[in-house]
Amino acid sequence: MHVPRLYKQPKWQRFIAGFFFGAVISYGIFAYMQGVMYERLLTENQELESTITDLKQENDILSDDKDELDERFKEKVAITAIEIQISNTKQLQIDRLLMHQLEEAIKDEIKDTIGKPLSSVSDNDQLLIKSIENKTFKVDDFAYHMEVQKIAIAKTIRISLKARLA
Repeated sequence: MHVPRLYKQPKWQRFIAGFFFGAVISYGIFAYMQGVMYERLLTENQELESTITDLKQENDILSDDKDELDERFKEKVAITAIEIQISNTKQLQIDRLLMHQLEEAIKDEIKDTIGKPLSSVSDNDQLLIKSIENKTFKVDDFAYHMEVQKIAIAKTIRISLKARLA
C-alpha cells in the first residue's frame, strides 16, 4: 500500500505553514496577556505590602500610646468589650446566623457601657440587667425575651443569657 506524499502538495504546505504561524502568533498573544496580568498582580501585591507595613507601624504606635495611657491611668480601668453567650440555643433550634444576630442586637442595646469606668458599670449592674431583660429582640420574624443567668463585669463584660420566644 502506498501513502501519498501530501507534503509536496501546495494545499498541505499552506496548511502546515498557517498552523505554524498561527501557533507562533497565539504564543505571542498568550505571553503578552500573561505579562500584563503578572505586572498588574505585582503592582497590587506591592500596594498591599505597603499598606500592611503602614498599618503595622500605626498599630505599634497606637499600642505604645495605649500602654503609656494604661500606666498613667491604672486606677481608672474602663470596659473594653462585651461577650454574650446564649445558653439554650439547641433547645430553641437557633442556628449560628440567628445567634450572631441576637448577640449583635444585645450588644447594640448595651454598647454605651464600652469606655465607661469599671466602677460605674459595676455599681449599676442591675440597670444593665433590666435593660436586657425588659427589651424584646426581633430577629427574622421571631421575638425573643432574654433572661440574664450570670453577669461578670471586668474589662470585658461577660453575660450568660437564656432566651425564650415571646
